[in-house]
Amino acid sequence: HSLEVKVPNGKLINEVFKELDKQGLEISSMRNKTNRLEQLFLSRLRNNGND
Repeated sequence: HSLEVKVPNGKLINEVFKELDKQGLEISSMRNKTNRLEQLFLSRLRNNGND
């Protein structure tokens, strides 16, 4: 099974884990949907268009 969660900037993922734990769900692994290098690259592309 899989679950996708979006955590807004400034919020902690700990709250997500607490809620899942309350529901009796166990997490065996997790990963980012996009990697940080990809995010940095896209951010640079957007910023270059604004110069």
